[in-house]
Amino acid sequence: MRYNGIIFDLDGVICHTDKYHYKAWKEVADELNIYFDEVINNRLRGVSRKESFDIILENYDGVLSDEEKLKYVNKKNEIYKVLLNDMSENDLSFEVRDTLHELKNKNIKMAIGSSSKNAKKILKKVGLKDFLML
Repeated sequence: MRYNGIIFDLDGVICHTDKYHYKAWKEVADELNIYFDEVINNRLRGVSRKESFDIILENYDGVLSDEEKLKYVNKKNEIYKVLLNDMSENDLSFEVRDTLHELKNKNIKMAIGSSSKNAKKILKKVGLKDFLML
């Protein structure tokens, strides 16, 4: 069978940003004195920022208004975007890079499907900005 194109998911397939999400959520949780670890972080995969924060707040004794929740959700994203500056081509595995080059050499069109608003920045940081369609 001949493929005309392939659409890849970005996070978890092309690269992994778990550690950056973890660090950002950890900073927010620490500010609120909320226990947060990798087990809790794993529950946040595939969940919106708001839903993620609600999961984190399961370990919070206080009460936050919707405005306060939004403030912390936005703060997490700002921290995350700064942490993404640490991403590099090293965040892309050799297997992924080799596969993408092989597909490109076979003239197979490739694109990224992602719900992340940071997808363009991530692709640029891992060296794929001009390699894949978004």
